[in-house]
Amino acid sequence: MDTLLGHRALHEQHQNDERHGQDSEQPEGIEVGRVAQARAALETARKALDQSLAMSRSTVAAAKANRYKLMSAMSVVKNQVAGLRGAIARSREAQAAERLAKAEADRYSQLASRASVTQEQADIRRADFEQAQARVRQALEDIHRIRAGLELPEEPPPGKGYDDVPPDLEEHHSSVLSALGALILNLAQLGLPLPRYYEPPTQFIESIKKLAPDGDIDALIEQTVTKAPNVESARAQIAQAEQALAQAELELSYSKISADIDGFISNRNVNPGDRVAMGQRLMAFRSFEETWIDANFKETQLEPIRIGHPVDLNVDAYPGKVFGGRVTGFNPGTGASTALLPAQNATGNFVKIVQRLPVRIDLSGGNPKDTPLYVGLSVEPYVKISEEPEGPNAGQRLRGQFPKVETSIPLFPLGVPTESARQSEPATGRITPPRDASPPRPPTS
Repeated sequence: MDTLLGHRALHEQHQNDERHGQDSEQPEGIEVGRVAQARAALETARKALDQSLAMSRSTVAAAKANRYKLMSAMSVVKNQVAGLRGAIARSREAQAAERLAKAEADRYSQLASRASVTQEQADIRRADFEQAQARVRQALEDIHRIRAGLELPEEPPPGKGYDDVPPDLEEHHSSVLSALGALILNLAQLGLPLPRYYEPPTQFIESIKKLAPDGDIDALIEQTVTKAPNVESARAQIAQAEQALAQAELELSYSKISADIDGFISNRNVNPGDRVAMGQRLMAFRSFEETWIDANFKETQLEPIRIGHPVDLNVDAYPGKVFGGRVTGFNPGTGASTALLPAQNATGNFVKIVQRLPVRIDLSGGNPKDTPLYVGLSVEPYVKISEEPEGPNAGQRLRGQFPKVETSIPLFPLGVPTESARQSEPATGRITPPRDASPPRPPTS
């Protein structure tokens, strides 16, 4: 009885020369280098994120400082306007003192001409008048200086006094606009909305307060640390670097082909250093543990055999040693029907030939290491049909659970239906699937 040992193969040890070893390691080395580069890029992206967070915190601190500078610049402008009014008041006081000193100097000059007072007294009053004139000129220069600081002309327009100041000067002064520009630059770096071109600072601050929780601008600026554009860009770079690392690791995994099970290589068609194409067959891989025997029984010998029958196996490679086994399944088709070119009997020239059906026999206890069975060895199986089948699916011809068909067929005496039987209900069939039903697993060879 011809039998074939099921899927298994020998482990082949190959000694590669130095040139082939270098060729085989070169692609893997390239992929390892790519993985290292991807990891370095990921680490660089993470450091860039830390740097972006630090820059964002620095920008937040600068935004707070520039906000206070803006408020200080507006206060300075208001203070300068108040100082202008004070200088105007002092100028008026100096002018009044000048008029009085002039009158005194003129009077003492007349008295001196009549010798009513001495000339020395007249000279003192003349000196007081000149000092009063100097104080008037100094007060006027103070007014000009303050107006220049307020970016106003030194002399007011005709019909206007020195105290003529635009009511919203603190909104449009250059120092205020400079502080506002610095604040806007910080807010732009943090991703906050910018003011319109002609929007005054006070209105812009009020619009920012509406976005802030409870109107606290500092709290709003603090929240933007982790949401700044440069921080979001750094996070995107980290995600991109992680994807690149995952892709590099995936490509590195392609440089090594790992088997799903432990076993041996057989029928190897590739050598180290060879270039392979996608879909090319490289070798066969066989498991050492999953070993079975395909026993090709004649179809006339199958009737008493059931799943679970014990089997004694005599292998020509190991004379005198009997291997134990168990019938675990039947092949769905005979060897002739599953051949590459199955026989076609539609021509009418049919010659009956006893067919052989592969019966799967699993080794009891697995493939022994001291006497392993290899693919293609000749085996003579002896099925103990007199013993009771044991194990899973014992006593069955097919493995698994299958629907049970319940039929009710009317009984007719001698196979002839009577008239009353014809009027009865016809035969019915109902398929009742069992619980925990699972499809049968076909035996593999």
